[in-house]
Amino acid sequence: SGSDIRNIETSATVSESDPNTYVINGKKMWVTNGVNADVFLVYCKTKERLSSEDYDDRFSFFLVHRDTPGVTVSPPISTLGLRGLGLAHVEFKDVKVNLIQHSIGQFGEGLNILRNLHGYVRTTLSGMCTGVGKRLIQMAAERAIQRESFGRKLMD
Repeated sequence: SGSDIRNIETSATVSESDPNTYVINGKKMWVTNGVNADVFLVYCKTKERLSSEDYDDRFSFFLVHRDTPGVTVSPPISTLGLRGLGLAHVEFKDVKVNLIQHSIGQFGEGLNILRNLHGYVRTTLSGMCTGVGKRLIQMAAERAIQRESFGRKLMD
């Protein structure tokens, strides 16, 4: 779903045998540090939309351990840049989690939690990009001052 946080496909449904157990099914793509993580914070749809009034309370977060049956982590994804992120795809197939032990925050408050998290991440990322851009301009200026080509400095 990318940035469309309401349009996720990963779902957690109540187990037929135990009302405190949820079964997670779905796939998360481009998971940062997925290659190395022992625990995943999984954002799931926990309720279908029945009317326009219950739109935002349909999502919850669960902690899922990597070694839980049904969790599959892909090999590292090869990228042109950002190689240190340890990107992977993580698939959940009939993964059982206990509501009391594995839910994060209030049940049904996942969308509000994610909105707050996205705001922080986007602000932080934009600051990092600005800092990297500033440093690249400095490096290019230093190189232009030092480098000579055809008997002239590049800055001339």
